[in-house]
Amino acid sequence: MTERIEDFDGQRRFDDRSACDRQPGPARSVDVSGRCADCWGPIAGTKQPAGEWQHIECLVCRRAVDGNDAACEAEAMRVEGEDNMAAARIGQRANYRPDARFVLKLLPEMHRDKAKVDQRIEASLAQGRKRWRLTRHEIPPGTAGYLYAQARAFLAGVENLSREKSAISLSDFEYGEPQVVGVEKSPADGTLRVTGSVPVTYRRPSGRELMARMGTALVAGMAGAFACEVGMKAILVTRLGGAAKTHDLLKLYRELPDDSRGRLEGDFPEIADVLGHSRETFGRWRYFEQGIGEDAIRALVDTDRVWGVGKAARVIADECVVAGLNYEIDIDTSFEFDWRPGDMSTAQRIHLSLEGGESSIVWEELLQAGTDDGSSGREE
Repeated sequence: MTERIEDFDGQRRFDDRSACDRQPGPARSVDVSGRCADCWGPIAGTKQPAGEWQHIECLVCRRAVDGNDAACEAEAMRVEGEDNMAAARIGQRANYRPDARFVLKLLPEMHRDKAKVDQRIEASLAQGRKRWRLTRHEIPPGTAGYLYAQARAFLAGVENLSREKSAISLSDFEYGEPQVVGVEKSPADGTLRVTGSVPVTYRRPSGRELMARMGTALVAGMAGAFACEVGMKAILVTRLGGAAKTHDLLKLYRELPDDSRGRLEGDFPEIADVLGHSRETFGRWRYFEQGIGEDAIRALVDTDRVWGVGKAARVIADECVVAGLNYEIDIDTSFEFDWRPGDMSTAQRIHLSLEGGESSIVWEELLQAGTDDGSSGREE
């Protein structure tokens, strides 16, 4: 029997609030999605006939667990998700296991009030344009979702690149047999200390291969940084009505609402440090300027930096969903036939459309609402 690949995506609906209750309160539904704790990529796997997970794997970095480890990890994820559910329903950050390899990201469908949000947008428009700010004049109501779609497109492009994102690869080295150099006995406790060496041969890649690797790292780092930028600007516009006109990632991060930063830090505790380290990646380093310096050039092919900014971008993209941003892509195809005796021609027309949207979530009231524990729910 062929194994079927399954993901961890699902939805929880809650019936602990009356349908007549129009006041802000805990989310009535929460989308659930599996994430790799290492890179925040989506995860999938296979199950045994009895229903136990036998393999879980990240679709981005390919981190994986099998057998009993997979079953135990899936159960820990389930319990942890239940523990985080009440907090997620009222917009609070999640708490994950320190040793988690995979986690469940909870994306609540928050309460909306279009009239109040429209009033807030009108007040923002009434303030006029601002020279150093991206405002509702540049991003009209309902269109912040385009920025979110752009962030997702950059992320999808990065994930289709080669997994080798470093100028130097482990495959460039050949290791010989370990050799013992010396043995010393400690006079204090009699323990033996063995020192040795491993001969290594370095195979220098060709200039073409080296440039390809550097290019991949450069594209991944730049695209990941720009995904962070447009994602945070989308959140800022839909939440606060505007964002700084800057490529500085740390400055944009510091402008985010406290609750948004809290959720981001819950998912990625080091996110502020990562964004600070890569704050000028797109704004300044997209040109090989003489004045940048060798440190900046090295950062362009820094594997850890590329990994960090990629994870930050995926975490920010999830926060875009929590903020209510959305988009929809549609493709229409039509065929035209032109037939004449002895002659026939056909033409195909393809129309690609993208619609971006944002929701009318009243965050100020939601964050002041009650703290229902959200324990009464049902799976769908």
